[in-house]
Amino acid sequence: APQARQVLHRALDAAFGRVLIGADLDRFLDRAPQYTPLRDRLALFFAGSDAAFFGLGESAPQDLPALARDLAAIERGRR
Repeated sequence: APQARQVLHRALDAAFGRVLIGADLDRFLDRAPQYTPLRDRLALFFAGSDAAFFGLGESAPQDLPALARDLAAIERGRR
């Protein structure tokens, strides 16, 4: 799961044009509003990353493959 989390982070970084952290989520969604329906799941993803990588807070279970599929579907629909 840590590798899946890292891959998803790199994809989000690419979409943002630089490293995307949870504190930048609102700015990312302002630039890419098509992802706004996933706001809560993205916030959960970043909170989980803070827990997994930095020991900050607690990580709630999350279906990362489903999140990746939903993000990809939005990306495909945009092209």
